[in-house]
Amino acid sequence: MSISLNAEQKTLKEVFTRHEKYVIPLYQRPYSWGYDECLQLYSDLIDSFEADEGYFLGNIILARSLDTKTKDELEVIDGQQRLTTLILFFKAIKLIYPKTYKSLDRSIWIEDEESDEKIPRIVTKIFEIIEEKKNLELVINIEKNDFLKKYYLCLKDNKLDLKLLNKNFKNNRFLYNLILFNDWIKYYFEDIEKLRDFIKYLFDNVYMLPIELVEENKDKARDKALVIFERINNRGLNLSDADIFKANLYSKADDKEKFAKYWSDIKNQAGELGYKIDDIFRFYSHIIRGINGIITSEINLRDFFTLKSYSPFKQKLYNNILDDLFKILEILKSIKEKTENNKWLQILNLYTNQFPKFALVCYVYKNGFSNIDEFLIKLIRYVYKIGSTTYVKFEIYKIIDKIFKGIEIDSYIDKNYSKDDFYMGKLKKGFFLLGFYLNNNVIENAQVERLFAYKELESKDLDIYYDTIANFTIKNEKKELRKKLCKNFLEERKNHYENTVIFFMKGEI
Repeated sequence: MSISLNAEQKTLKEVFTRHEKYVIPLYQRPYSWGYDECLQLYSDLIDSFEADEGYFLGNIILARSLDTKTKDELEVIDGQQRLTTLILFFKAIKLIYPKTYKSLDRSIWIEDEESDEKIPRIVTKIFEIIEEKKNLELVINIEKNDFLKKYYLCLKDNKLDLKLLNKNFKNNRFLYNLILFNDWIKYYFEDIEKLRDFIKYLFDNVYMLPIELVEENKDKARDKALVIFERINNRGLNLSDADIFKANLYSKADDKEKFAKYWSDIKNQAGELGYKIDDIFRFYSHIIRGINGIITSEINLRDFFTLKSYSPFKQKLYNNILDDLFKILEILKSIKEKTENNKWLQILNLYTNQFPKFALVCYVYKNGFSNIDEFLIKLIRYVYKIGSTTYVKFEIYKIIDKIFKGIEIDSYIDKNYSKDDFYMGKLKKGFFLLGFYLNNNVIENAQVERLFAYKELESKDLDIYYDTIANFTIKNEKKELRKKLCKNFLEERKNHYENTVIFFMKGEI
């Protein structure tokens, strides 16, 4: 794909006084800058102004369509935080300096050529926060009297109070930052002529580098802009994998508004299960690896989904990808529900990394919950025998490959394994629960915790048991067992669990 782009350093006057409006597309992250970022921007601009030096604000990536319907819109692929914050900064100045200053006015609004109506320079279509669009429009168009009413709510002893600001407007970042900027500017520029000089400095001596991708329609321009976005991002900008995946899916979606709802559902369901969207895509990557028989080491998650020929973004339809993502969420939800009353899932949850769970999700994706206990027992035998280490991943890759090929995985029974051959390390909780379940029925939502704190075992006769599985118990049995604090009791427990866990290694489960 050939890429044609325009990139030329421009002053803020050139960036903000053209006729086009900036559109934040719905797949972007919500506006997130707060006190620290605003203070840094403000301080940098003031310092540069006082030193009478030019200041470079960085690059922004834009997509422009030649389609007459959208030719006056620039879709912001990267740089929305800076663009939005700068417009809030301009608005704060305008509230203090209401006189007409064309560059300042044109930075905040575009004047409609037919009706003379003022149109906001920046528009957001972000869907993750329902009030995002409304809040931005209200702040850009707010009149001075209405602003002052809100500003006065945040004053204490005639000074801006951050606690009051947080209390009143923490849910509206646009207004929050507008109040900050207004307060800082008002007290720094007591001389209105100095403020006038600063406004001129802003538009003539502060620069940005717009990187503009132009194509015949919006989708093509966006796709090419996203390529540039990904390249720059891979070179160190702090942007998440989830943003890249969201942008890729967005570009494939026919109904953009419906995609907005789907993405919110995915994000919310993942959060309820204790995962991030990146985690869901990592589970997805192992499913794709298994389907394609890949048993080599994993690569960067972003490269996997954006560069590889077997990526679902290159191989699957948009609806199929969404179906897969929702299926993974349903699997994780079912696993969580079944863990309450399944001893093998409880034991697997106490393992120290996610690799066994990758294999579990792949198994359920391929087979459902058919013969799940048999699979879990084999998986537990393997990972607990190897111990707490990332080296388990190499065999996990092979297990996943066998799952999708329909090949039965190994039993991992070693009849020659002895007690002296294994080290519990960080898996003591898991080994305790394993030993417990060899002699007890499953307990709903079993929670393993230490029976005695170290300070309770300071006796030289007892503290040797602190870091053994003898010092673990099920939460609802703790109170009863604590009454038996004595050396003989702990000795008996230690011997019991040391002698029972080895049965696990020899295939007794």
